[in-house]
Amino acid sequence: MYNQMIECCQQNLQVQKTAWLDSILNAVILRIIELKHHLEKLEGSRFQFLGYGLIEVHHTVYDIGMTKIPKRLTRPAHIQAKLEDIFAGVKEKRMMAQIEEEAAETVDTEKPVEWWDAETNGETTSNKEPSKKDNIPEALQMTRKYVALIMAHEKTRQVITWDKHRKLTREMWEKDLMGELKPKARPEVRKRSANLIHTVFRVYFKLKRERIERCKRDELLGLNLCDAPIFGVQQEQAEVMLKNRSKLYEKHEKKHLEHRNKLKDEYMKNKKAVLCEELRDQIIEWFIEWFESVQFFYDLPKEGSVAIFRGEIPEPFDWLKENTALALKKEADKKKSPQDAIDYYHKSWDMFDIWETMDVKEKHVDKINLNDAIMQVQLEVLPEVDEEMRQELRKLKQALKNDYKTNEEEMPVNLTKRPKRKRVKKAPKSKFDDKVVDMIEKLIEQGFILEYSKQKLEDFIGDPNFGGEDLRAQTLPASPFHFEIRQYWWERCRDVSCGFRRMLLVGPDCSGRTNLIYGLASINDAVLFELDPHNVQGGSESASFLKRLVKMVVTCARALQPSVIRIKHVEKLFYSKIPPEEADMNLKIIKTYFVTKLFKTINKADNITVIATCTEPWLATASALLKQFPEVLLLPNSGYSLVVQVLKEWVYRSVSQERVQCCLREICHQEAEEEEG
Repeated sequence: MYNQMIECCQQNLQVQKTAWLDSILNAVILRIIELKHHLEKLEGSRFQFLGYGLIEVHHTVYDIGMTKIPKRLTRPAHIQAKLEDIFAGVKEKRMMAQIEEEAAETVDTEKPVEWWDAETNGETTSNKEPSKKDNIPEALQMTRKYVALIMAHEKTRQVITWDKHRKLTREMWEKDLMGELKPKARPEVRKRSANLIHTVFRVYFKLKRERIERCKRDELLGLNLCDAPIFGVQQEQAEVMLKNRSKLYEKHEKKHLEHRNKLKDEYMKNKKAVLCEELRDQIIEWFIEWFESVQFFYDLPKEGSVAIFRGEIPEPFDWLKENTALALKKEADKKKSPQDAIDYYHKSWDMFDIWETMDVKEKHVDKINLNDAIMQVQLEVLPEVDEEMRQELRKLKQALKNDYKTNEEEMPVNLTKRPKRKRVKKAPKSKFDDKVVDMIEKLIEQGFILEYSKQKLEDFIGDPNFGGEDLRAQTLPASPFHFEIRQYWWERCRDVSCGFRRMLLVGPDCSGRTNLIYGLASINDAVLFELDPHNVQGGSESASFLKRLVKMVVTCARALQPSVIRIKHVEKLFYSKIPPEEADMNLKIIKTYFVTKLFKTINKADNITVIATCTEPWLATASALLKQFPEVLLLPNSGYSLVVQVLKEWVYRSVSQERVQCCLREICHQEAEEEEG
């Protein structure tokens, strides 16, 4: 349901529906997280294994994999443009420096060779041309090396499979000759097995036909692509299609805002005086209603008379119970279910969806824009009307007070008080001036801000733990595999735009730590900072340099938020015993600034996520490390199936389709010749 909802939000071209679709999507997300928390309390683990549940609902792990998040927090356009210009400028400087270095090297190598001096020193000059192997580019050499590795891997697999098959066949023959082979199953058992296989295949092909039908429909609507020579090509084309659709949505949104603002200005110009008079009459009628009902004038709320028109002020006879009613309403709003959001959507949009026009499916509805424009004009006019009505209310209250005094009666007192809204601490506004631009440029040049390759959460590939459910049922420990890690990391991707977060990734080399961090930063379009103890050596280990560095990092991260700060080799900062080879590193002062001072400088409202990574946690003091990073994620090692999948995808990306087909034809031809021989 979540994947279908987020696809609807991404493919939607009706600008005015976006708010309702987002509310439904957020309700679905909250329900998913609520269920996850219930399962976490029930099972005592942050990871859930969904093997048998998928079988019951006829789904696969690809159907339930959540790899996308709703609309992310974006930085202002001028800051994004400035950041791209800074990266481009630094890249150009590095290229110029590299060209100058290469030019200097060529000048040194092109010095004339004095052959007579070389002979006297016992040296001989050779005019031999460099070998062909030296002329091969390094990238091509690495490609050939990887291809040779894959060929050796495939040959080994085939030999092992052939040897195992030969061994099992021989054992079966021996058992058959000695009379130890199990007899064939009874006919009724074989019939039941065949019926079960028929049932499973019927369900499978039914689901396959439905999926193909949906895919063809989406292809006709321009939402998806079904047929492509390679799955990777299909994914790339689908992403291009989604980008074009998002550009079309932005175009419709711009037209929608222009049209709405135009209607608002026209209505303000023509109807302002009449509207003010109507609002005054309505407020006076409200005063009269209160006076006739309870002989009392209710104060105008601080937010103005707009609260009256919205129905937020209680009725005269119920005003004593206002606090209780508001508390119940607040509690009821907290417990809204996804169905409530869906019902509200139907209530708001069914009247428009019955129109058979493309104006409802795309762009915007003029009638809704007109109503919004009238509402905006009323909200702008209300403060002027409220000020006049407050003066009128003071006169009415004074007259009412005199009447009660003349009649020697006690004037009623308003005992109810509207609940005060909780003040949310606002994060300090980050300035983006020339000083911050210079800081960003210095950090990029020094390697503390990285220009990383954009990745998706799907790039952290791996299989689920299908046996985890059985192990947990037997009260045995079950470790999460890459699929469970990916689902858990989806929640962490959502938390980037929810304030300051910190976590620790622990795993061996080549376990996917960098892929997870790049995926989290790419999904949220965050700027990636990297702090490494090995990058601050020599004079950079001084307290003044580290203090200035941490201040620059936090200032730039706050100006460019959402931001991600990665601390590499964090176990070195928490060593229980410093190794002799690293005794010259002042790790204590680095820890003070990279961890303690950094966390104290970041505010809770800043959208900054700090991720520490380590490979040898047993070398660190566990209590101190967990105190600074209470949330820890253990990553599994790369297994055989994962290596095969990585190599397969690399081949699909690197080798052309024609080459793959040619190799397949050669393999089939060789197998046919062997069978004939």
